[in-house]
Amino acid sequence: MTIASGLTVGVAAGYAIDQVHYRGNGDGTNHTYLGGLYGLYRPCGYYVMADVLFGASDNRVKRHIDFGDIKRIARSKPKIYETTFYLEAGKDFCYKSFLVQPFVGVELSYVHRDKISEYGADSLDLMVLEKKLYNVYGSLGVHVTQAVCDGLALSVDLAWQYRFSERTSHLIERFRDFGTPFKIQGISEKRNSLEGAFTISKEMVGGWTLYAEFSGQHWQGISTFNYLAGVEAQW
Repeated sequence: MTIASGLTVGVAAGYAIDQVHYRGNGDGTNHTYLGGLYGLYRPCGYYVMADVLFGASDNRVKRHIDFGDIKRIARSKPKIYETTFYLEAGKDFCYKSFLVQPFVGVELSYVHRDKISEYGADSLDLMVLEKKLYNVYGSLGVHVTQAVCDGLALSVDLAWQYRFSERTSHLIERFRDFGTPFKIQGISEKRNSLEGAFTISKEMVGGWTLYAEFSGQHWQGISTFNYLAGVEAQW
């Protein structure tokens, strides 16, 4: 809702269920619950936006153990909680039929993963210690939007992201019933990355909109890509 000239605030909630299959011989189901608060200040010529996001993920994971005559399935229920604050400011420029918005942004995030204790594989069950992550990101990028015709709109988002806090990927594990803890080292995220998105949308009758988006992020040694399509209703 708009509460003053140029100032809009809102709330958001979401739920997602994902079926995950790991190449390392495992699978699982993830349930994710999201809630958020956001605001947009939009005077003529520039904008300032901010949002706070709260998330909780309740997962069910099966790790398949298969070597020699040993065939077992270790099960676990990892839980993850996250809070993120994002602030962005940008300036409007018009070029022919394009709206170009260079922007700067900063993101603060906190992630807490509960302790994981496997069951079902007897002596091969693992216990993973809890882990907390505090991260600070800075972004410098541009939004480009064009309304083509007949309700068709295209947008491109590009940004360079810098991590002020170093991200190291490792877990501290031990067998549940014996032994000492040991470290499993993953891929460490570098401080610099590039991210982008391409979105196309089409307004339909009755306030309905069809949209599709391709997005991704790349930094040294790691790339992620996402495809998204859906239907949006406005009233």
